[in-house]
Amino acid sequence: MQTVFSHIVQKRFSRVNEDVATDALAFVLHSSESARNGMMRFLRGSAPNLPSLRFRTQQTEGSIRPDMWGYDEAEPRVFVENKFWAGLTDNQPVSYLKQLAGYTQPTILLVVVPDAREQTMRRELSRRLQDGGISTTDRDTTSDSIVNSITTEIGPILAITSWTRLLSVLELEVANDPSARSDLLQLRALCEAADSDAFIPILSVEVGEIAKALIVSWKVLDEEKLRSYAAKIGNSAVAKRLGFLMETLGLGDVEVLRKEAPLAPGFSPLDPTLPKRGKYNRRWGLLVNAEMQL
Repeated sequence: MQTVFSHIVQKRFSRVNEDVATDALAFVLHSSESARNGMMRFLRGSAPNLPSLRFRTQQTEGSIRPDMWGYDEAEPRVFVENKFWAGLTDNQPVSYLKQLAGYTQPTILLVVVPDAREQTMRRELSRRLQDGGISTTDRDTTSDSIVNSITTEIGPILAITSWTRLLSVLELEVANDPSARSDLLQLRALCEAADSDAFIPILSVEVGEIAKALIVSWKVLDEEKLRSYAAKIGNSAVAKRLGFLMETLGLGDVEVLRKEAPLAPGFSPLDPTLPKRGKYNRRWGLLVNAEMQL
């Protein structure tokens, strides 16, 4: 369902969807006691002893800048990182968890993503923890759990959930609060619009997984719609990466893609998180600086 709020944000501010969603969520948690109680109930599903918190946005400490901070009376206890389709920064999640480890425990790093990205994000977070030398212990969760979490050896809990699950919990809690219920409806509409309008960026950490997904699901994919999304997103690097993968894997009609999604001059890295060293692919305007493991 689209609302005036979601329409305006998507039309005028689509590149800052995550900031707008974060500010909207913080506003609801600040203005509604019942919504804040719902958020605490949600977080205590991973850390039952977590004290009551107040939430602030875009605070900075050192090199980290989580989207939202949950404070008790004295110090931060929760970082919330809200994502749609933007990639993780170099500091996420390792630097965030190390920062939380210095505070009174329990602490939580909560990552909120679209439903379609939950599995991919979980794998990427696990890979980064492994690369960062942080061991983890799985917590008891089921396939229908509203949040999936792991305990890190350094103390903090890393939890991941979807916008759909989080908003459903909050909406249930504010059933008798018409103002908060209306605000959450607007936020849900924004999340649904951002989800449906966005093409999943082919990010460095996900190249192999996306290549596998393309191979497995190509026969049932709507290639025309896929090309349309690649052109619509307005990011030439996305079209370059998609075209390169399609051609490398022998999928679809890449010449039609080149016509519908013109490629900007210059070279975009296949893996933007790795050093810019590798082979230049002039046909797709890509610096192939990562191997595609299938």
